[in-house]
Amino acid sequence: MQKSTLPLKAASIPQIKAVRAQKQQQRMRRSMPHYADYNDPISQKRFLEVREQKRILEDMLAQHQRLQHDRQSIAMEIQAMREHLSDIRHKLDISLKRLTTKPIVRSEVLLKPKVFFRPQQCNRPNLRKSPSPPNKPPTLPSILKSPNLAAKPLIPPAKPAVSPVRTNKSPARKPRSPSRNVKRDKVVA
Repeated sequence: MQKSTLPLKAASIPQIKAVRAQKQQQRMRRSMPHYADYNDPISQKRFLEVREQKRILEDMLAQHQRLQHDRQSIAMEIQAMREHLSDIRHKLDISLKRLTTKPIVRSEVLLKPKVFFRPQQCNRPNLRKSPSPPNKPPTLPSILKSPNLAAKPLIPPAKPAVSPVRTNKSPARKPRSPSRNVKRDKVVA
């Protein structure tokens, strides 16, 4: 082991640092045990344990970096939201000041009642010769007036379905409904 021959007063700072680093390395070498053979089972087991610990530490470091990145991004989002809220608060303050300082003027236009104009019908030639009465929906008997309502059903019972294929009959044209005939008779009359 060589001792440094430089006096401390004459040595520069980088030289002193180099000497200290050299002494530290020598101390580390003394504390490390010397293994003659690294292929024995104990050394292999120790080597695998160290490799596993290294992998776990690397995973922890990567997770820590991810968490730190997430923390920074969350902080930036919170800052952006605070700025957005302050902008909204500022706009609300300005609009509130405008509302409190400006007197509300009632315009005559606002006081007039709203008038809804109906579209005018165009003048068509009258196709009907005689006016027909408006169609009235069929009136049902009142429940309060007729107590025997339960005895007389309003809806007629359904007829059983008959297939034209089974009875070998062709489907005939349906006759006109009586309500259609009545309407035409009224229009013609």
